[in-house]
Amino acid sequence: MSFRLEFTAAAAMQLEAAAAWWRANRDAAPDLFDEELAHAIGLLAKMPTSARVWREIEGKDVRKARLPRTRYTLFFTIDEDIVTVHAVWHGGRGSLPPLE
Repeated sequence: MSFRLEFTAAAAMQLEAAAAWWRANRDAAPDLFDEELAHAIGLLAKMPTSARVWREIEGKDVRKARLPRTRYTLFFTIDEDIVTVHAVWHGGRGSLPPLE
């Protein structure tokens, strides 16, 4: 079974900001964020339930998929055949992501 990925408006903005920041500030590996993201998206499209449940919010399991080398995390839910990414958050922020 293949899952369709969607990003909330907030997650899409976070994704664009993170990708732009990474390319501008990581001269040694400017494509690393994009590469890790592509790998994670591929896994989520095939096996989203392999990511661990982080919390339950409003009756839905929120899961997280880490991008280990860049230290970003994708926070997402699964609804039938749709994976919705609610936040793209960096581990160094020291706060939890706002989830919509």
